[in-house]
Amino acid sequence: KLPSQLGRLSSLTAIKLSSNKFEEPAPLSLCALGKLRDQLQDPGLCPPERTSLKYFYEFAKGNNWINNANWSEEYSNQCSWYGVTCKGGNVSSIDLQNNGLSGFLSSDIGSFPSLEKLNLTDNSMKGSIPSDIKNLDSLKKLLLSYNDFIGSVIHIPMELDSLELQSNRLTGSVTFGVSNKDDSYFVSDCGSPSWFKNVLICHECTQCCNLLNECEDTDQAESKWASTYGLLIVSFATIGICFITACVSWAVKHNSVV
Repeated sequence: KLPSQLGRLSSLTAIKLSSNKFEEPAPLSLCALGKLRDQLQDPGLCPPERTSLKYFYEFAKGNNWINNANWSEEYSNQCSWYGVTCKGGNVSSIDLQNNGLSGFLSSDIGSFPSLEKLNLTDNSMKGSIPSDIKNLDSLKKLLLSYNDFIGSVIHIPMELDSLELQSNRLTGSVTFGVSNKDDSYFVSDCGSPSWFKNVLICHECTQCCNLLNECEDTDQAESKWASTYGLLIVSFATIGICFITACVSWAVKHNSVV
């Protein structure tokens, strides 16, 4: 077994481990040494998804999480880490809702081809949502609500079952593929009032929330808008008819006097 002390050699720039029969896996801290990452390509010694999760952990200030069981264990399998679920040895779900995450979302989040669910709801994540998230070909549920994400929302090409982006400070427009499931739901801060002059656009959302955390089904909002618009038309039409009637009445009386 490779000693975990190797991971403390932060100045190490080269390492050769070929033609040996070391016990797998190698220490997590060694696999995650930035200067060695490209050299440690043996998936047995350094499983790529385990290394990517380590970077995710560091960027999200994992030492301060409410529960970070096994995330710092040098030789543990990533599928045993708190909040991580695997199928066939590949990460299929990362669910760390309300777990004290802060810091930033690492671009390594796009390194999980079998990931179906990413739930980081109700934390304190900052910065932008990495564009690398579009690489998650299997993603079905993207739940990032109640954080402090900022910036423009990226295009999400996958067909999602669920999307929750409300209670962040995102701008621009939300575009994504839509699943045909009847129980699909998509929520974002596309309601008014908003933090921004230009409200977030989300044509596919089933609910829009505003800065007061008030959420409304988009079909109800459209119905309310149509009702209000219709009422305005009727009101203006009534005023117009009354005006025309008054004018005709005045003209008749004036002609009678003449």
